[in-house]
Amino acid sequence: DTILTALNAYQFRYVVLYKADFEQDSDLTRTRTFFDRLFASAGQTQPEVYEDSDIVAYQTPVRAFTAPLMLMGENWYAAESTSAGIRRWIDKDSATLRLVMPPGQAGSYRLSFNAAAFAQPRRLHLSLGSNPTWEQTIPTAVTSYTMQLNLNAGTNFLSLNVPDGYASPRSLGLDAKDYRDLSVTIGGLKLTR
Repeated sequence: DTILTALNAYQFRYVVLYKADFEQDSDLTRTRTFFDRLFASAGQTQPEVYEDSDIVAYQTPVRAFTAPLMLMGENWYAAESTSAGIRRWIDKDSATLRLVMPPGQAGSYRLSFNAAAFAQPRRLHLSLGSNPTWEQTIPTAVTSYTMQLNLNAGTNFLSLNVPDGYASPRSLGLDAKDYRDLSVTIGGLKLTR
C-alpha cells in the first residue's frame, strides 16, 4: 500500500525497467516478479503494458491517495535493526522528512518518534518549512517524543538539525571500521490525527 500510495502521490504513471541496468538475469526476474505481484494486488490482470529487447514498462494502477505518507528525505543512513526497533542515523548534522498529505486532509497532526544521541547529549531542532517547530536536548538513551504539526495538503518538508555536531565511532575509538558521521538516531516514526 505504501509503494502504491507513493507512486500515486507523486503522479508516477509508469514504471520502466531498463534491462541493461540489471547485472544478472535473476535480478531482473526478481524485480519483474515484484512489480507483477504489486500491480496484480491492485487489480491489474496484465501489469506489464509494454516490453521490447531493452525495457519492460508497467502502468501504475491509479488509486485514490487518502492516507498521509511519510518518506525519508535527504541525509539518512540505511535502516538498522536494533533492540529499540528499526532506526536510522542522521548523516552528520541534518536530514529531512517528507510528510505528504492527501487533498483535503490539511490540518493538525501528531508526530511521534523516539531518538537517541551518539556519544553525548545533542540538541535536535525541527523546522517545518522555514518555521522552527520544536527543539529538545536528546540524551544518549532512546527517549520517546510527541509534537503537534500543522500540515498543508501536498508535500511538507520537516528539517532535522543537530547544532551540536557529530562524530564517528572510529574517531572516538569505539569501532575502528565505522567511519560514519553520527549525531542522532530516529525510530518509531508515526503520524496521526
